[in-house]
Amino acid sequence: LGHLPIDKIEVEDILTVLQPIWVNKHETATQVRGRIEKVFDNAIALKHRPAPNPAVWKGNLSALLPSKISGAETEHQPALQLSDAKRWWKELSQRDGMGTRALQLLALTALRSGEVRGMKWSEIHQSTEDYARQVWIIPKERMKAKSEHRVPLTPHMIDFLGALPRHKTSDFVFHSEKGIQLSDMTLSATMKRIHEAEVANGGVGFIDMTSKRRAVPHGIRSTFRNWAAEYDYDSNMAEIQLAHKIG
Repeated sequence: LGHLPIDKIEVEDILTVLQPIWVNKHETATQVRGRIEKVFDNAIALKHRPAPNPAVWKGNLSALLPSKISGAETEHQPALQLSDAKRWWKELSQRDGMGTRALQLLALTALRSGEVRGMKWSEIHQSTEDYARQVWIIPKERMKAKSEHRVPLTPHMIDFLGALPRHKTSDFVFHSEKGIQLSDMTLSATMKRIHEAEVANGGVGFIDMTSKRRAVPHGIRSTFRNWAAEYDYDSNMAEIQLAHKIG
């Protein structure tokens, strides 16, 4: 769609994007549709194109695409194998850069990329119960479940954060040279380079045990879940750490 003027894009163009992946990559396709819809909402609000929104679901694409896909499976992100985690962490720790540091905190907290990349110094608070402890409070606006999430910071995490350079004008913990939030691609590229470096040195790299695809940042959440199960941690507590709703 990128080469088309936004006021010329119609429902048929949206279908051209979605139909090839609607069945075999249904979860991805629904996310893509939602993001396209948001772009058009913005364009309509700024009067770059007239309403209606061609990517809206109800009463529009819902009449043209099946809402339920029989036999569709959840598309899991390639995860770092638990047996590879220690070796991967060693390789990661030997690298520099904000992308590397952000990926380290992602692994330490099992959070999503956007939640880590959007972290601000102002979100870190001292615990009222124990002033020696600190808690990272992520506001609901930044969480997928739209619910505030509290991350207790371990002494190791506090030391890790204390060693990070601060930007003069930005509140972002993980920032670019200009002080803006890191892109998702920054973390993905860091993980890709670690994999490629190991392969270049004759190693097997870091791949998902099931799909045999290269592990990605989001897959580290699955690695954490496997670790919690392996060491017999309470399953509800593991789900809370992942910021999942458990009822």
